[in-house]
Amino acid sequence: MLQCLILELEMVFSWLNLLAKFGFSDITGIDYSPSAIQLSGNIIEKEGLSNIKLKVEDFLNPSTKLSGFHICIDKGTFDAISLNPDNAIEKRKQYVKSLSRVLKVKGFFLITSCNWTKEELLNEFSEGFELFEELRTPRFSFGGRSGNSVAALVFQKTLLYSELFHPVSCKRDICCVFSTCQLGNQGLCSGLRLTTHTLWCTMPSQLACFLPQWC
Repeated sequence: MLQCLILELEMVFSWLNLLAKFGFSDITGIDYSPSAIQLSGNIIEKEGLSNIKLKVEDFLNPSTKLSGFHICIDKGTFDAISLNPDNAIEKRKQYVKSLSRVLKVKGFFLITSCNWTKEELLNEFSEGFELFEELRTPRFSFGGRSGNSVAALVFQKTLLYSELFHPVSCKRDICCVFSTCQLGNQGLCSGLRLTTHTLWCTMPSQLACFLPQWC
C-alpha cells in the first residue's frame, strides 16, 4: 500500500476508485452535499474500498480536522467556484487560503480546469505555490491556430513567512526537523530561530538546519 494522504475535492468517484485500486491507502473525498457523500458511500461499500474516507465539508470553510495532506486533487471545483455570481473573486482567494491550509509544505496540488488557461492558473496560485509540472492534455486547431481545451497543472506548496505564525500548530502547515513542534507564547514555533536568510531548528544537543521534511 502507498502511504500518502490524498484529498479529493467535490468528489469524482472514478478518481477515488482508481486511486484506491492503484494501492493508495489513505484517501479522503469531500463534498458540501450530504446526499453526494451518501451516494458515494453506498458505492464504496459495494466496492469494498475500506481505504477511502468520505466527509461533508465546505472547502471554502474547512474544519480544523481537514489538514496534513500530501496531495490535493481538483477536477472542476475551482471552475465551479469561479462561475459563482456571488463574489467569485473573493471566493477564489478563499479557495487558495483553504488549499494552503489543508496541504503540507512541499505537498502537491493537481488541478484540471476547462475555464482557465495555464497562465491564468499560474497567476491565481502565485502566492504560496509554484508550478511543478504541466500535464499533457488534448489539443485542437481552429482557424490556423492551435491550443488546449483543458489545462492540467501540478503545483507544489511553498513555505510562506506568514505560516511561521500559525495560530494553532505548525504540524499542520510547516515542515520541520522535529517530529512535532509546539508553539511558543508569541505564536512562533519555539524551536525556530530566524536568521538573515536561514531558518534554524534549535535542538537539545545541536543546531540543525531547517529542512523541508514532513512534520
